[in-house]
Amino acid sequence: MIAVDLSSAAEALEAGRLLDATTLAARALLVTRGEQADGALQSLELFFKHFAQTNAIAAELHPLIQRAIQATAASAQGLEAPAAEVAALLAAVRALYEGMGPSLRVSAN
Repeated sequence: MIAVDLSSAAEALEAGRLLDATTLAARALLVTRGEQADGALQSLELFFKHFAQTNAIAAELHPLIQRAIQATAASAQGLEAPAAEVAALLAAVRALYEGMGPSLRVSAN
């Protein structure tokens, strides 16, 4: 499931669907926290809680997640963000996933 979400996020990014890419990247790791979101907004909010507020994701990516939450809450069709910023989020999520062992826990740096 995680790999599918990451692959789908990469496809969305490539297609220029930045909000979808951000949401899919956010949703990918929720299972590692015992969470299953009911929709896009909850995916982003839970990701912010479990990965941004705990600083598992670099602070410079937190505003992107917050903008995605705002865009989703407002039913926006897109996300005002540079594609490189969304790509950085996807890379950070992928790095977290690859750094997890069989326990699917974020390793301490």
